[in-house]
Amino acid sequence: MDATRICCASENGTRLTTKLLGFPDVGAGVRACYGLLTLTALKKLWDGVSGYLG
Repeated sequence: MDATRICCASENGTRLTTKLLGFPDVGAGVRACYGLLTLTALKKLWDGVSGYLG
């Protein structure tokens, strides 16, 4: 696979997911994904720190 096909597949997947989940635009879907990713990272950080200290 070349970079053009990967880019097109990613863009089409983002648009399809945006329509299926009912987000008003692509940016809202991307923000939701990054928000969930940030929450997951913070949870893992908290678990690591609390396990190290406690």
